Amino acid sequence: MSASVDVVVTFSEPITTGSFAYTFNRTPTGLSVAWNGTSETATISHSGGFDSGQDITFTVTVAPDVSLNALAGAFGVTHPATFAVQSSSSRRTPEDTTPASLTIVYPNGGELFDGGERVSLVWTQVKTAGRVNVSFSTNEGESWEDVAILVQNTGAYLWTIPTSLSGEDVMIKVVATDLVTEVGDTTEVFFIEHEDTIEEQEEDEEVLEEEQPGEAGSGTQELGVAVGSLIKLADDGNPATFVDASVYFVSSDGKKHTFPSETIFRTWFTDFSSLQTVSAETLAAIPLGRNITFRPGVFMVKFTTSNKVYVIDRDQVLRWVQTEEIATALYGMFWNTLVRDIPDVFYKNYVIGTPIETSNEYNSTEIMEENTVPVE
Repeated sequence: MSASVDVVVTFSEPITTGSFAYTFNRTPTGLSVAWNGTSETATISHSGGFDSGQDITFTVTVAPDVSLNALAGAFGVTHPATFAVQSSSSRRTPEDTTPASLTIVYPNGGELFDGGERVSLVWTQVKTAGRVNVSFSTNEGESWEDVAILVQNTGAYLWTIPTSLSGEDVMIKVVATDLVTEVGDTTEVFFIEHEDTIEEQEEDEEVLEEEQPGEAGSGTQELGVAVGSLIKLADDGNPATFVDASVYFVSSDGKKHTFPSETIFRTWFTDFSSLQTVSAETLAAIPLGRNITFRPGVFMVKFTTSNKVYVIDRDQVLRWVQTEEIATALYGMFWNTLVRDIPDVFYKNYVIGTPIETSNEYNSTEIMEENTVPVE
């Protein structure tokens, strides 16, 4: 047994606890006795520990029952009792057999980025090394080019996508290494949008104006989707796929904008009753816009890896609430229940503005009433 273990003695009937006595051949320090509610079980604790690697003999010398009958003996057990104390050198901590792993969670394939855009590469990990190598491939993993070598493994890396990758299909690989072992993961393919020249963009805009005259959003109306609609794909019946779970808002700019979470959706809409199911062809025909952010004024927010709490102002601007007093003045004494987390990967969806220095600078009700449409 270990040197710190308590000794537990159970009798066949209640004992007069005040008369109970015992001895050890090697007595540890800080002895104390605690009895259960029926005075039938005594737990003998100690603070000093038994001598490591020694045989300990424990003897009950006095233990009268409540009628003051003397201890008659022990049945089914040895009395006195002798036990061996495990030496410190023989104690072993159970080996942790959990395998090392690293899983990239963002991007995870199918995303669309711009050349020059800064993207947070995010991964989860178990028992990995303190350094990582990050690389990318434009040929589905046949060859890899370095992004970063032996940088600190923090679970994330901010990558500025080279403009030279515009128009490419890209994969990312993250490998944790101690220069002996390696554990890593590779993303599915995501896409870097082709970067037109300014002249090409101007020509495209002129052609678009000539070929698609009329009011904003008329292109989506021709598809049977009105401006202001909530749309999604039909459920494909496969719980392993998520593309059919995304909900979009169609704005007057003729684009579909994504709700990153149901929490964000419900700051703009109370339910899904107006949701319209569209075909994959219709969904693909509507250009993808930006992610929709929390409706200003409804909640305060913070990023997952930061303790700073912000209010949301107009135009996706976040303003740091510098004190609890200001937070209480703005959202009441239970303001902390109105704080929602924003995953770090959505950092670029917002703009950091000036801090809130006094509660007079922000009125959540007015801000919320001014913002009634997710995207104009």
